[in-house]
Amino acid sequence: FEFKASVVLDMLEVNKNKMDREIRFKMHDSRDFKEFSGKWSLKSINNGSDTQLSYEVSIVPKGLVPVNLVEWRIKEDVPVNLRSVKSKSETMTDEDMRAYKPA
Repeated sequence: FEFKASVVLDMLEVNKNKMDREIRFKMHDSRDFKEFSGKWSLKSINNGSDTQLSYEVSIVPKGLVPVNLVEWRIKEDVPVNLRSVKSKSETMTDEDMRAYKPA
């Protein structure tokens, strides 16, 4: 079984302070959703030795799309995306991090 959906997002990186950041997103365009918004939050914990990542999303599909299909797609995609981010972050050096300038 295959379930696909498409959405174009506007994203904004927010530095709440030196250690806590958010990437907020909001739907720009979609053939499949009336609303798609949320955020990724990164929070420093354990005196800066660890980072807690959280994900919030609010979705309103167009038409009659069963909620369990949307939830299933998110459950499938989020772990894959997180593994990609983890892999990339582990290969970045301190110099890479200092040179990084968000768009």
